[in-house]
Amino acid sequence: MRTIASPEVVTLTFQFATAAGNLHAFDAIAYFVSKFPDLGDAGVSGYPIIFNSVGNSSDNGRTLVTGVVGKVIMIGTKDQGSILRQFQPLFSHINTTWPGFSFYTSTTYHASFAAWYEENYDPSPVGYGSVMSSRLLDGPALAANITATKQALQKFSAGGQATVYIVSGKAVWTAQPRGGATAVNPAWRKTYVHASKST
Repeated sequence: MRTIASPEVVTLTFQFATAAGNLHAFDAIAYFVSKFPDLGDAGVSGYPIIFNSVGNSSDNGRTLVTGVVGKVIMIGTKDQGSILRQFQPLFSHINTTWPGFSFYTSTTYHASFAAWYEENYDPSPVGYGSVMSSRLLDGPALAANITATKQALQKFSAGGQATVYIVSGKAVWTAQPRGGATAVNPAWRKTYVHASKST
């Protein structure tokens, strides 16, 4: 059996948020999501979630906030600054273009993916039903028309939240399955984001 050394992992946990009444909330969110192809190309993957007018956890839900929270990783590096450098220009642009946002970031290093997984696996109970809708979004869908992206994200997250997971990557895009094809949706081969919401 061939074995492959487990890669080192750096993680960025982040959040940016503003009062739900901020008219520019989704301008900032659409700008941020439009940069996901650049993040994907740089080796970032993970789980950003848009929250649309949800209770602010810092005041027990008395006020409503809108923004993005997420946990993303880069593999094959121990430099925690490498992942933060991908996001700092985006957060800086949001901060200077649409004032009124608060930001939080934290980075961690794990010597192996197994160590990362042990800390981050989802312990949620299983065995319940949920109806979800989702979309596979490629680069043009995310970045070609920011106004359209903004409108789509507002509608898609209107129930409270929506995922915009960066869960594709170079191995998916360049895969050459034996026999020439698999049951994978062909759109997956050019996807950057799997966006989903519960209905």
